[in-house]
Amino acid sequence: MRSSNKLVIFFQTFITALLTLLFIASSHASDVQGPADKIINILDTVIESADSRGGKQSALDNVTTAMESLEENFAITEIAVHVFGPPWHDLSRTEKNDFIHYLKIRISQLISEKTMEFKEGRAQLVQEKIKGKRAVVKLEVSLPQKSSSVVYNLIQSPSGWKIFDINLDGVSLLRNYIYQIRSIYTRSGYTGVMEEMKKKINIDD
Repeated sequence: MRSSNKLVIFFQTFITALLTLLFIASSHASDVQGPADKIINILDTVIESADSRGGKQSALDNVTTAMESLEENFAITEIAVHVFGPPWHDLSRTEKNDFIHYLKIRISQLISEKTMEFKEGRAQLVQEKIKGKRAVVKLEVSLPQKSSSVVYNLIQSPSGWKIFDINLDGVSLLRNYIYQIRSIYTRSGYTGVMEEMKKKINIDD
């Protein structure tokens, strides 16, 4: 059980930092066509954008900004469906919308928490593979204390390429959420999932 907790902590510490790179410069990447070009464009502008934002916005403002950018950069509905698995089809429309809503808030919180902490990161494109409507972009990201291999999995939507998963040194955003959500659902059902998500984002009914 402790190893699972360590995996979650590792995931939240480093993956959320990479999520930060995706929303800070979203306004600069809307006209980029290729998946690698989109990722590199975002990374190229992260330091300038982070510096310009500085400490001028409150935590709530940062979360709000992140939520506004999430739809542009992430295939959030597809992520929600994949995370929940087969039980997704048994949920009502309201339950599905509520889960997506709180998933967006949670990811947005994780993004905003790490915005400034990782602004010194540097990235180099290692590989880009496109197969139909799916793409894989691999980067080497250099941070002050370490270097990491980051693999972005993207899917093509009518509005362009969107992030479906991020894998940092073998730790997957998608697999981590699948493990957490499905475990809670097995024990406590949909109500338990929503209670846990609200607890994590500190929101009451």
